Amino acid sequence: MPHPLVDLLQRGNLPMSRITRDVEGVLGPLKQARVVVTERAGAGSRLVVRNAEALRAMILDRYPGLLEAPDERLGPKAGAALRKRHAHAAGRSEATPILIKGRPDTILVTPTGTKLDIGGLTSLAGIAAFMLTDGVWALTQQDGGRLPAIATVENLESFIRCEDYGVDAVAWIYTQGRMDGRVLAWVGGLSSSVDALTHLGDYDPVGLDEYLRLATFWGDRVRLYLPEGLAELFKYSDPTILEKPRNQELLAQLVAAEKSLPADAQEVLGLIRSFNAGLEQEALAKLRLSLRRGSTDGGCTPG
Repeated sequence: MPHPLVDLLQRGNLPMSRITRDVEGVLGPLKQARVVVTERAGAGSRLVVRNAEALRAMILDRYPGLLEAPDERLGPKAGAALRKRHAHAAGRSEATPILIKGRPDTILVTPTGTKLDIGGLTSLAGIAAFMLTDGVWALTQQDGGRLPAIATVENLESFIRCEDYGVDAVAWIYTQGRMDGRVLAWVGGLSSSVDALTHLGDYDPVGLDEYLRLATFWGDRVRLYLPEGLAELFKYSDPTILEKPRNQELLAQLVAAEKSLPADAQEVLGLIRSFNAGLEQEALAKLRLSLRRGSTDGGCTPG
């Protein structure tokens, strides 16, 4: 859909329902100068252009590339930066970088059918990476069979040391914090070729919400990573985490829905409420060290 200002200039009028708050602010001076005016239109109202050249001059001054035809060679965000002076106006980018680790025999199948040896790359370099685009990117065994279990990890430090947590998984995906829509859809789609998923996230309302987003795809085949000693670790929790507006909003929603939450989410929510604080995933390093002393197995990297 064209930008409202472009539509307004080309058509000469536009329903007020198409006028966003940002556009309304830009048009304020033009309304005062009666370059554009508001008129009744049926049960609603519309903007009508009285001086097209003045409107065009304003657009060229404020958004110098907006009237240019989009250049398909540019990425979405680059195009938005040049046309609208705001890269985020493009929404998500054309691709999302993914970091992943895998055990031997773990294969990524690209939308074109090419097979990427995730296990081999992990063994060789400690990690594999690819650019996730729209389309089907499948995780399978070398023979095309289903994988028994994978894990998602929110924080980089935990992802780097994922082999020390003793989680039963053959592949680990770094989600770079909260997953964007493309990554969430991809991980959700993996439920068709993987039996189970473990999510390692922060123990705060946002982390719980991320787990519940995964549960909409995976149902009871996804679980939270709840190591022994988690309650003891909450003495290192941070009350200021709950002061963030997004955490406050999500905490209220979680409390309201508490009885319908999975048991592991209820357990973490209980700790959050009891300590009135959230615990960042990095605090698990203390448990990781004790787990590593007790066992050298259970990792995602061979050797």
